Formats: sequence, structure tokens, C-alpha cells
Amino acid sequence: MHIGVNYTRIIRAFITFRDAPGGPPAYFNQLSEFTQIFGSAIYVTQTLVGDSVVLYRCYLVWSRDKTIILFPALLLLGSTACGVGILYSFAKVVPEAEIFVDQLQDWIVSFFSLTLATNLICTALVAYRIWYINHLASVFSIGSSSLRPIVLLVIESGMVYSLSLTALLILYKTHSWFQYVLLDAISPIVGSSNQTAHEVVHLRNHHSKTRSESSRTACATRQSDKGGDFLGLNSGNVTMGAGSV
Repeated sequence: MHIGVNYTRIIRAFITFRDAPGGPPAYFNQLSEFTQIFGSAIYVTQTLVGDSVVLYRCYLVWSRDKTIILFPALLLLGSTACGVGILYSFAKVVPEAEIFVDQLQDWIVSFFSLTLATNLICTALVAYRIWYINHLASVFSIGSSSLRPIVLLVIESGMVYSLSLTALLILYKTHSWFQYVLLDAISPIVGSSNQTAHEVVHLRNHHSKTRSESSRTACATRQSDKGGDFLGLNSGNVTMGAGSV
């Protein structure tokens, strides 16, 4: 949908309004134009949904502990408020205003800063939780597989999105128009990060299940060995008793 809106804006700018005063640049600078607001609404919604998924994954990895995600949840609420503020400002800004005006800058910088903080905190929490589980497993010799590759995967996927947001913030604060290019590139990164988070939780649950099965198998084996020794001892006693008779 995001790509469709961008194509629509390109067609309208270079075909429909090419002969209008100011040409295509003037059309792209109209922040209160419907396709601009609609495209921004799609991006804000996608970002908030992505942050919600990351927050929920963190909630699952931490065994549904609500206290762990309390602060990131507050950051998400702040991002939601800033997203609404951005769309409202787009609708109320004067037609000649640029994207870098103070009326928009406070909302936009706050939105990107809050979503960046949310992703960094949730990524760190998930990575630490998986590392901690792996550490306990190695201390107690439970299971044979290591979760270190999963930790690296979580950090790498989270850093790609976080670095992209950081670069976008820098470009926006320096009033660079290249921020539009990076903004369009971030949309697929959000989807990729969410898919990676889903795979991480799946691998974590699979590892926990495997570890539990390994523990039960080892315990059953030890009990079987003890039972065999006991039966062997009893057989010896029976044999000795029969010889005596």
C-alpha cells in the first residue's frame, strides 16, 4: 500500500500537475495534500504496529511478565500520541510550509526518537533474556544446543532498524531531502525485523521444548539405571537362596 501511494503521488506530480504553478516540486511540498497525509498515516500505522509486535515478542520471551514491558509500553503510547500529532499538523500546516518547519519538527523528532528507544530497549531485553537462559542451560548442563546464534540474530536485526532510524533522524535534523529516500526504505525493514522477531520466538520456544524433553529423558534414564541395579541385586539374592536350598 505504501508503494502504491508513492506511485500515485509520482503520477499526479509529473503528469496531472506538471503544468501547475511550481510544477512537480510544488506538488510534493504540499503537506496538507490528501495523498501526503494518507501516505504518512500508513507509515505511522505501520511503525506503531511494528513496535507493538516487538513489544509483544519481548512480553512472550520474558514469560509474560508485564513489569518488564511497562516502560516500553509507555514509550509506545508516546509514539502513538506523536503520530497523531504529526497527521494533525500536516492537515493544519500552511500550504507553502516545508517538512522542516518547527510546527512539524517537534512532533516528527519525538516520534522517531520514541520508536527508536522502544526498539533498542526491547531488543536489549530479548537478547539478555535469551543469553540468560543459555547461560543457565550451560551451567546446569541442560541441553546440547547453544542460543548464542539467536542472540546475535536478535541484535543484528534490531540494529539494522535502529541504525536506519538514527540516520533518518540525522538527515531530518540537518534538513536533508534525502530523508525521503531513507523513509521509503525503512518500510520493508520494519517488516523484515518483525519476521525475524517471530522466528526468534519460535526458535526460543523450540529450544525450551527440546531442553525439557532432554531433561526428562536424562532423568528417566537415571531412574531406569537405578531400577536395573536393584533388580540385578534381587536376582543375585534369589540365586543365592536357591543354591542354599
